[in-house]
Amino acid sequence: MSGAIMTIGTVGDALKISASGLTIVFLTLVALGIFVTIISKVVGSIDKSAKKDTKEATQPSKAVVEDKQDGALIAAIIGAVSAETKLSVDKFTITSIEEKK
Repeated sequence: MSGAIMTIGTVGDALKISASGLTIVFLTLVALGIFVTIISKVVGSIDKSAKKDTKEATQPSKAVVEDKQDGALIAAIIGAVSAETKLSVDKFTITSIEEKK
């Protein structure tokens, strides 16, 4: 037979190899987690400093619910807009809500 000679080791050798492989994988995952955390904090601090430079004065929004509109529906729409734009409710104003048929 030509090629590499394969040796059959013991179960202990197999467990050592498996444990070292798993250790390498988990240490790599921990290192990636730390790296992602550090990068997110750096980018977050840069983003906050940029927002301070370009911050505009905003007036708090006042939700006016007419008698013909359902308050729960208005609250759901405001919540959906806030979640989609990732802005707090006091950062935007909804001027009108019309049903399209």
